[in-house]
Amino acid sequence: MLQFLLAIASCMTGVSMTVQSAVNGKLKSITSNPIFASAASFGGGLILLFIMLFAAHVLGIYEMPGMEMMMQTKPWMYVGGLVGTCLVVGSIMIPKHIGFASYFSMLVAGQLVGSVLADAIGFLGAEPHMPTPARITGLVFLIAGAVLIQKR
Repeated sequence: MLQFLLAIASCMTGVSMTVQSAVNGKLKSITSNPIFASAASFGGGLILLFIMLFAAHVLGIYEMPGMEMMMQTKPWMYVGGLVGTCLVVGSIMIPKHIGFASYFSMLVAGQLVGSVLADAIGFLGAEPHMPTPARITGLVFLIAGAVLIQKR
């Protein structure tokens, strides 16, 4: 049951990416500035994240990281926000030209290719999962589907 709920949550996360892209794209079309739209998106997200961080701490769900713990981090561990910025800016600028289905089908294809490679090498200490014939077949079908969605 948990696997099913997580699969549904993952699917809804994908739907939310399309909504985010459309909302951000509309803001960009009104302001004529994709960087402003991206900054507004991240600004709103940052505010919500700080509220969630504080609430999780107050409710005892997570402890606030202390300075000692923060000193154990490495600079590369903060690159996720930079990558996320590229994703948001791309999702604002590209769908207008090729459509949401084309953009997100290629995005998902790229995510899956990257994920299969990351699984195979045990990226950043994750447990390795070698590609099986079924996974490779699924990857080929997903890429084929993404290519077919590009056809008009």
